[in-house]
Amino acid sequence: MAGLRRPSNVFLCEASDFRVNRINPLAFAMEVGLDETACIGAFLHATQIGIVDLAWNVVCGGCGSILHSANSLKAINDLHYRCGLCAADCQTMLDDSVEVTFTVSPKLRAISAHEPDTLPLWDYVRQVYWSSGSDLPADLRPVVDGAALDAIELSAGSFATRTLRMAEGFVVVFDPVTHSSTLLRVVGTLQDAQQMLTIALAEGVEERAQIEVAPGLFELTLENRTRQRAMRSCGLRATHCANSSADGCRL
Repeated sequence: MAGLRRPSNVFLCEASDFRVNRINPLAFAMEVGLDETACIGAFLHATQIGIVDLAWNVVCGGCGSILHSANSLKAINDLHYRCGLCAADCQTMLDDSVEVTFTVSPKLRAISAHEPDTLPLWDYVRQVYWSSGSDLPADLRPVVDGAALDAIELSAGSFATRTLRMAEGFVVVFDPVTHSSTLLRVVGTLQDAQQMLTIALAEGVEERAQIEVAPGLFELTLENRTRQRAMRSCGLRATHCANSSADGCRL
């Protein structure tokens, strides 16, 4: 154990912010060629002396996102957690849907993930939204360029408008902070006139799961009526959209 602690301390102090956030001990042991049991013991020891923090994360079995995070297993007290992106309930099972991760403690070193509200949108998605088991590159831009039509950060009490030309298919409007989502089903006859729709994120208000619109020019206004920032992204499913533009202002 003593032989592991020194290399681990060097790693915690010198690795990138991304690498020392939500460390999966089994993946770390495999990466550096350490015994899994000894590696887990080293991280648990590091927790006891206050240089890393342990977290229990409820993970969606569909997309791999973290639906709930707690510093103790007792704090995971719901039988089901809902994934807004998958529009599905996740049953809490210790073996299948709960992961344990370790993050460097701010007592040892400050990293950007200690203040998630300051992270840019895609850094937040990579470091906070997705679980440690998600096989994603450190830079999400090449991935999201092929999957996301548009994305924007909305501060509390602000709104923004997106203008899109959409063919038949689906568009998912999703917020990784609150895990809220709205599915736009684009179907029917192509419309010449511009359609308008407002989707508001409000405290304690559940959004509609699905909204149907016709193909054509489509103006979408996103409102954040909560007291926290939101990160709304428009993801595509089997559809083609073009000619996107945007404007926004403060409420």
